[in-house]
Amino acid sequence: MPLDGRLPCCQAPAAAARRTAGDPTNAKPAAAFDAPAEAAQLKAETRTRRRARHTRSRLDRYAHELLALADEGCTPEELRRWLRDRRVHVHHSTVARWLRRHDDA
Repeated sequence: MPLDGRLPCCQAPAAAARRTAGDPTNAKPAAAFDAPAEAAQLKAETRTRRRARHTRSRLDRYAHELLALADEGCTPEELRRWLRDRRVHVHHSTVARWLRRHDDA
């Protein structure tokens, strides 16, 4: 036993062992768990936590040019390089997501 009186990690107290072994005093009855209600509550929390986008994309300024170049067959990486020449530094996946969102618009 260590000098401070605590048990080593490998000798967990009996109460902790019962909790991990499914002690019936800690467990809720199976009938009390309502999965659809729990899922609805989690989804409602997610909706309240999700932040709305308040700013415009840096790419919106070049929407006409980006859509025209994409229609000509340029890849997102080529469009990224085109934007870099205009001092707009974004990842090619950002360009690809922007195109997916605005291609049909």
